[in-house]
Amino acid sequence: MLGEGRASVAHLNHPYGMGAKWYRLAESGRCGGEIGQLADVAVTVPADQTARIQELHILLGHIICQAVEDACTPGFERSDS
Repeated sequence: MLGEGRASVAHLNHPYGMGAKWYRLAESGRCGGEIGQLADVAVTVPADQTARIQELHILLGHIICQAVEDACTPGFERSDS
């Protein structure tokens, strides 16, 4: 069942310490499952086809990486814009 994988659930329950602020992001399909409820931010793709779910999760990963890159390099003008 989507969103119910033992490894995914265990990862979101892992105690992160050392004073850092962590946000638990879960990507899932259908209704989100258990990991959707454990995460601080849950991105649920309302689909049953694994390929469609994965495509949207890949797109989201690219968008997040670009946002982090932009935030870490203020004033830098990309040539691919």
